Amino acid sequence: SGWLAIFSVNVVGSVMMGMMAAALAVSSIVSEPVRGFVMIGFLGALTTFSSFALDAHSFFQRGEMVAGGAYLLGSVCLSVAGFYAGFMVVRLFAGSG
Repeated sequence: SGWLAIFSVNVVGSVMMGMMAAALAVSSIVSEPVRGFVMIGFLGALTTFSSFALDAHSFFQRGEMVAGGAYLLGSVCLSVAGFYAGFMVVRLFAGSG
């Protein structure tokens, strides 16, 4: 269903953002404007907070309080954990973990 796609994109996008943040932190090759474009422009567009908010609203509108709460909590927690995991994987492989 639609909420599962948004959930997946947000978590995967957060992992990618973490990986990119770590890679760009150890690289001086990429300029600040390019970093902003990749991280905020591309990955920010990939993850869609407005769609997440709409899906959460839809759960609650239908009276699915437990599912809506699980969606909210799962999305936030897994996205933040995904960012950290992606960041740490790149840092470990780059040798600066």
